[in-house]
Amino acid sequence: MIHHSYSPREQAESKSTGQYYETLKSLPFFSAFSQEEFQDIFQKGHIKKFHKGNLLFQEGEQANRLHIILVGFVKIFKGISIGDEAVIHILGAGSPILESSVFFNTTFSASAQVVEDATLFSLPGSLIIEKLKNNNNVAIDFLKRASINNQELICHIANTQLKSVDERIGSFLLKIMIEQKFLSQDIKLPYSKSTVAAHLNMKRETLSRALKRLKEKRFRLKNNTITIPNPSALCEFCESSICAKCSQRNTNHFKKCP
Repeated sequence: MIHHSYSPREQAESKSTGQYYETLKSLPFFSAFSQEEFQDIFQKGHIKKFHKGNLLFQEGEQANRLHIILVGFVKIFKGISIGDEAVIHILGAGSPILESSVFFNTTFSASAQVVEDATLFSLPGSLIIEKLKNNNNVAIDFLKRASINNQELICHIANTQLKSVDERIGSFLLKIMIEQKFLSQDIKLPYSKSTVAAHLNMKRETLSRALKRLKEKRFRLKNNTITIPNPSALCEFCESSICAKCSQRNTNHFKKCP
């Protein structure tokens, strides 16, 4: 088991957490809980801040705490050999981290590391298991969400194996545009290019060459910001699962949706 030793800047003590109360309450993860149940969970949980690079847990550790991301990004990965790893997924705000391992009271199936400064809500796994046992609606809702998360993970892994490099990058950028509701034609990469490359199952050099190819399509690149030439410039990389989440589908600029 990992024994963390953080500086005062790396770990905020459990303190005034009221600013996160409404944020947590609004998450789909807690939608099946009653007000009383959520109050109990919130009071028994802890909110902590972690700096980039902090290892949350390692594969094989007992999953005795559930972590939910409030701010930042966390990398889920499996070690291949010393100095090498396979990135399975990058999780952002609102995401629980390997919740299935906690629900089934087993060991973590992968490791988790903070890739950008993050704030996490952490609570005892035993508390969640107790809630599942005492509330069938909560248990069913959790199983549904775990199933959806697993399906999305399978799709992500399949896409990084089957799609070309340009298709992977295009889909990645399009998802960011959809998340920011097309309010700007500027796309800021959410984490470092090295992490983006690992997330898309490619080398950093491969990513750099692919980004340069975007310039030929009138994309502008400056540091970690990519400016698209027009709102529909990434639509060629769309697919049904992405289109379903797009608020602009079938509007004037987006008439050729899948």
